[in-house]
Amino acid sequence: MFGPSDKAIPGMTTEIFKEFLENTITYVCADNRPTIKDIFKVKQNQHEFFGYTFPGLADCECEVNENGDILTHWRVSKSAKIKYVVNLVDFDDVMMGKMAPMTAMVTKKLKVDGPMTEAMKFINLMPALKVAYRKARKEIGEKYGLVNFKN
Repeated sequence: MFGPSDKAIPGMTTEIFKEFLENTITYVCADNRPTIKDIFKVKQNQHEFFGYTFPGLADCECEVNENGDILTHWRVSKSAKIKYVVNLVDFDDVMMGKMAPMTAMVTKKLKVDGPMTEAMKFINLMPALKVAYRKARKEIGEKYGLVNFKN
């Protein structure tokens, strides 16, 4: 496994995590469909997939469609061009600006499996993704009393 395997967010369960990730994706899509369409350049009736493994929580694939929507699939079909493996604590550090994405990769806290050109697509989406992440993080922290997620 990449990075320390004992990293966890107290109180985070698989179900809470799934709700949190779904909320983050909903928020980023709400205001950024044109940007998502431009970044992924998905053509009509085509879809692009990227995957995540959050050790101890979940595996998922995210499907980008021609409308700029990102749909989460909790059953992995192996359609992803690029896959990221990261502990939620390290991902949280990246999304909260405590660690740069490249630092996470160099220190092996974030593993990228696939072409680096595909991984680089997210650079233009990162500012919007961080805003959506922080909104969902605060909401989930307050809803479930996750002290580490409230601020």
